Amino acid sequence: MATASRHLCRSLVRMSSRPPSKRKCIQVQRRYIQPSPFRQLSTFPARFAKQEPISSDPDFNDEDLQSPQVPYTVDDLDPEERADYETMSKKDQARYLAVQNHIKAVMESGEMADITEDMAKRVAFQVDREGTNPNFLEERDLQKMKDDYWQEDEDDEFGQVPDADDEVDDSYITSIAESELEVHREVREYQRIAAWDLPLLSQFTKAYQPPQYAKEPLRFRYTTYLGESHPAAKKVVVEFKTEHIAQAANLSEDQRTKLIKLVGVRYNPDTDLVHMSSEKFENPAQNKRYLGDLVNKIVAEAKDKKDTFKDIPLDFRHHKPRVVYKFPDAWKMKEDRSVQSLLKRRDEVKLLEEEEKIVDGKQVVEMYVRAKGMAPGMARPM
Repeated sequence: MATASRHLCRSLVRMSSRPPSKRKCIQVQRRYIQPSPFRQLSTFPARFAKQEPISSDPDFNDEDLQSPQVPYTVDDLDPEERADYETMSKKDQARYLAVQNHIKAVMESGEMADITEDMAKRVAFQVDREGTNPNFLEERDLQKMKDDYWQEDEDDEFGQVPDADDEVDDSYITSIAESELEVHREVREYQRIAAWDLPLLSQFTKAYQPPQYAKEPLRFRYTTYLGESHPAAKKVVVEFKTEHIAQAANLSEDQRTKLIKLVGVRYNPDTDLVHMSSEKFENPAQNKRYLGDLVNKIVAEAKDKKDTFKDIPLDFRHHKPRVVYKFPDAWKMKEDRSVQSLLKRRDEVKLLEEEEKIVDGKQVVEMYVRAKGMAPGMARPM
């Protein structure tokens, strides 16, 4: 079983090997180094000449053992120490308790501070010798260290340690270039899918069959925004014709009329379409299920014979019909007729030019110049 002093020594070693949260100055880190004169013929560092490595724990003499005011008993041991304590002989148990009481008495008397300082010196010596402290810097290391760009022209009189400037790696790229590269990777991924995976889908092709609205009258429409999340993507729209829903649900004409009155402004009398949408829920599947249940409730209400709504007239004031003007077929310009009319128009223009004898202004000017006996280049405006 390890003694209390050995346990304390191991704790100090762990604390000294732990990197500090803030870099300390050289004077604080070198306070445990004893200065020594220069030795010319020795290869061992001068600062280690008068120090010895940490030895084993010293034995306590029975005569020097002290007793505290409140003795240390077996009940004060933790479960692990109690288990080790039970494995010892009675002589060792008494010796162990006496040593623990001596340590407690020393700590109460204040002598433990000197022992801890001496032990800290030994731990610092051991850690420094093994090189486990990466933050320990010596003066000769500071002299050999080359100054960076910002220290070439001036000396930092308060500088204790070199600046921890980040090393620049030329192989790194900027964040903008990294995002562009990510887009390029995504495009190439879809190109590979189009080249290798899409041709395999040909084995799942089926012949197109027009929808049978008499059996499946509901038509759902979704909105998808590729590559991004959009709040409108959860919206689902359903459309159906009252004629098709009447065939699928076996509705009579009166029940179909009642259904039109129930849907109200969602009915378009020109196209006989009922248009409804939902975006109450977060997922499109939930909105689709809600619309399907709503249509079932409307159909069930239309089949209810308790109230046929015959006393309520149809109201289509919400719908503004779009006026489409239809011209007679004789007014429409056909291909053969357009070509004939164009050729006829050209002939008329030629005959008109011959009859009116259109005068060319350039010829008139040349005739005037010749009559005056002037060169064509010397003609001046009158």
